Amino acid sequence: MDDIIIRDMDFSPEAIAESGQCFRMGSSAEGVYELIAYGKKLQIDGEPGAFRLSCTREEYEDLWKDYFDLSADYEVFRSIIREDDAFLKKAVSFGRGIRILRQEPWEMLISFIISQRKSVPAIRTAVEKLCEAFGEERSFQRRDGSMSIYHAFPTPDALSAAD
Repeated sequence: MDDIIIRDMDFSPEAIAESGQCFRMGSSAEGVYELIAYGKKLQIDGEPGAFRLSCTREEYEDLWKDYFDLSADYEVFRSIIREDDAFLKKAVSFGRGIRILRQEPWEMLISFIISQRKSVPAIRTAVEKLCEAFGEERSFQRRDGSMSIYHAFPTPDALSAAD
């Protein structure tokens, strides 16, 4: 497995994980984040401006680059904010590091339905329990060599067969 380095000051795994935009990304250790999306698991670590993704170049190009919207230059978006728009400048500053994720539509729909009238921690727990009950079990090798078991998000067929 290659490690892909993301050199972008507008990429923060912590900000993304805490944004409430997705519910299967979290910290597994100090400064190490794990994400499950599209049936794959990804480990992210590093420091601002240089993060490592645990995937092959091919997987990065085919999935993670678009997932994290890494082709977009968010600095360009900030540069068009009017100088006198204090509200928008403050909002952009607060959200720095959050990327607009291109999530799997099925998972996003079901997670949104689950999210009604729940807190972010409760949504994460409900989504994870749903995946454990009905998602396909898979394994993932961390950088340290240890193995991790996770469950992909359940397919429509798997959920329709649930009692």
